[in-house]
Amino acid sequence: MRRLALLILYITFSLACHYGPNSPAAAAASGGDVAGMKRMLDAGLDPNAHDSAGYTPLIAAARAGNVEMIRLLTIRGANPNLSDTAVNSWTPLLHAVHKSQPASVTALLNAGANPNEADPHGTTPLMLAAGYGDTDIVKILLAHKANPRLAASDGITALDLARSGVPDIDRFTVFHCQQDTVNALLAADPKLPDHTDKLPGIARMLMRTKRCGA
Repeated sequence: MRRLALLILYITFSLACHYGPNSPAAAAASGGDVAGMKRMLDAGLDPNAHDSAGYTPLIAAARAGNVEMIRLLTIRGANPNLSDTAVNSWTPLLHAVHKSQPASVTALLNAGANPNEADPHGTTPLMLAAGYGDTDIVKILLAHKANPRLAASDGITALDLARSGVPDIDRFTVFHCQQDTVNALLAADPKLPDHTDKLPGIARMLMRTKRCGA
């Protein structure tokens, strides 16, 4: 079952990696065409409309790291917590973390994004960032009240993912210890619970061998 779960995660992350703008609004948001976006909004564009791939303009901007576009869209009514309607049902914040965009993460949080909003599997932005070893983003999220004690539907936490990694096609960190990220999480909460027993067997073995988080 654990191997199947990892395979499902791998496929899910893979599908999230290959989005490309497929509407004028998404192209403007992704490309940072602020003037063009203003014209579309003035003409009646719904900033919360999903394109045919299931993404909003705000998601496209977040993935591309276009902070000025994020500010414009949220000022004009874009919901910073509105998930995509694609396979992942990710919020803009989860997309920003996935694409390693710390400026987008900060802009979204400042615009009211919920740092603890999870996907249908219970994965939070902090869990995703921790699994990638994105320590800077982890620190940003923690500073904005991300809860490191939350667990996904399988019981795994941000600390567990920092220790075991994630099977992302772009950033395959699975079975690698993200030691700096582990340190950042434990600095925020030294008494974080250990859910090593919930990790796949080989991950438990490698984690103990490397003394991850010791």
